[in-house]
Amino acid sequence: MGFAVVDVETTGFAAGRDRVIEIAVVQVNAQGAITGEWCTLVNPRRDLGPQHIHRITTREVLPAPTFEKITGDLITRLTGRVLVAHNLTFDARFLQAELTAAGVLPPAEALNGLCTMTLAPRYLTTDRRNLAACCAAAGIPLTNAHSALYDARATAALLAHYLAAGHDDWSPLLAAARSRPWPFAPALDTPVVHRSAPGHPVARRPRRDGAPSYRRASRNPAVFRTSTAPSPAPVPRSAEDDRPTGAELPAGFRLDAGDRIAFTGQTDQPREQLQAHAAAAGLVTHPENVCRWTKVVVAADPDSLSTKARKARDYQIPIITEPVFARLLAELRTPG
Repeated sequence: MGFAVVDVETTGFAAGRDRVIEIAVVQVNAQGAITGEWCTLVNPRRDLGPQHIHRITTREVLPAPTFEKITGDLITRLTGRVLVAHNLTFDARFLQAELTAAGVLPPAEALNGLCTMTLAPRYLTTDRRNLAACCAAAGIPLTNAHSALYDARATAALLAHYLAAGHDDWSPLLAAARSRPWPFAPALDTPVVHRSAPGHPVARRPRRDGAPSYRRASRNPAVFRTSTAPSPAPVPRSAEDDRPTGAELPAGFRLDAGDRIAFTGQTDQPREQLQAHAAAAGLVTHPENVCRWTKVVVAADPDSLSTKARKARDYQIPIITEPVFARLLAELRTPG
């Protein structure tokens, strides 16, 4: 049946603690031709980690299925095929952790496939082995890196490049994969959810007067955003995009010395730097928790699914972005 080229985007590097938030499978036949593609975002029910790398927002994963919901659909796309990935150890470790958590114990041999990164010295003349360097050495275009589908397509092209060179005979691997049984998991044909068009973040409407707007997300009543940039190119819209956005921050909302604040998610500025700015302004930071007396929570992504963000919504505590926090901090330091 050929190969299953897999790529995952994750909330971090620790499989089992971190979670898969996007997965793609590109099916390739024994001659190297792509015969099928499948990709979906995955709701990890936690914060999304380094969003500046994978560029996935919580707003995008909220309607996505959990990994448990896609387990059967994934297994049908892996069964009978040799698993392939660029840095297979990383992807296989996360597949093992996610499938096990979903109640499916994959056969160890099924996750021992081909790694296009490990094979690179046999087929490419480059000292660097990351996906971008390998693609450049093979003359393969790589766009939208750290997008699961685009990275899987590029890895599939690398595999085809290796197959064309003919240095190795992988027919025994293909034959073994065809006869290898996988545990049963019902394929639910779960609807997939894709990220926004590459380079087009979800549009936010600025106020007509050009001033920053602080708006509640339609899903999360205590979340506020800011935007001063013009709207980007149109992206596919859902009915939710046209719902009323709710009220702005209350008139006169401000921080005062002694107020308790908290941070959540991997912010653009180092967390320690933000906490130092807050402490210098007389604010009290709570690195571990959010309580009823917390005045505001600063988040890398205001839609965050972190425990702190969920508590903040329960207590109706505003969740604000770093730019909003910077404004409130400036007002605190220069009263009036």
